[in-house]
Amino acid sequence: MSDAPDAVVPSSTPTRADSVGATPPRTRGRRGQITPPPTEPPAPVQAPPEPAPIPDGAVDFVMGRMTYLLGWYEQHAQISRWCYLGIKVVQLIVAAAVSATALMQTAGPVLTAVLGGIILVLEGVQQAFQFHDNWIRYRSTHTTLLKTLTQWEVRAKPFDGADAVRQLALTLETLAGNETSTWAKSAEAPSGAGSGTPPTKK
Repeated sequence: MSDAPDAVVPSSTPTRADSVGATPPRTRGRRGQITPPPTEPPAPVQAPPEPAPIPDGAVDFVMGRMTYLLGWYEQHAQISRWCYLGIKVVQLIVAAAVSATALMQTAGPVLTAVLGGIILVLEGVQQAFQFHDNWIRYRSTHTTLLKTLTQWEVRAKPFDGADAVRQLALTLETLAGNETSTWAKSAEAPSGAGSGTPPTKK
């Protein structure tokens, strides 16, 4: 008998150390094709949250707000228009009187100076209160509100969806907010403080 040690036959069973870090085996499908290992299913997509329900009476409230803004801008556009035109008419009349008083020998210089001062004061009032600019701005906003009301009545975009009331309210407050910002800037300007006050909520 030989004293040589018996040869160690390697085991075909994998050990724990061999299985660490190893990739999962791939199986063969039909016709010798390699089937990839199964993958995890994708996470379910969450649906967007539904908008909050419109409370009862919201339509009446928003339409009341629309009526108030239309009346406010119509009234202040008319006031600014008549103030601007009135100042210009008085300035023309006084300027014509200056030419007539210049022919007087006694009280002519005094009256000319007084009338010239009146013209200067009227022009200062116009520059301070910005009647012309306010007239144009108020009339433009009033026209935009009428256009918005027409779109709402026929349910045109963007008032053709389920949240039409909410969209109308946001549009109205955006218009009023822009007007308030413009008024605040004119009030801070050195030339004047604008006329009136911005529209507030009813």
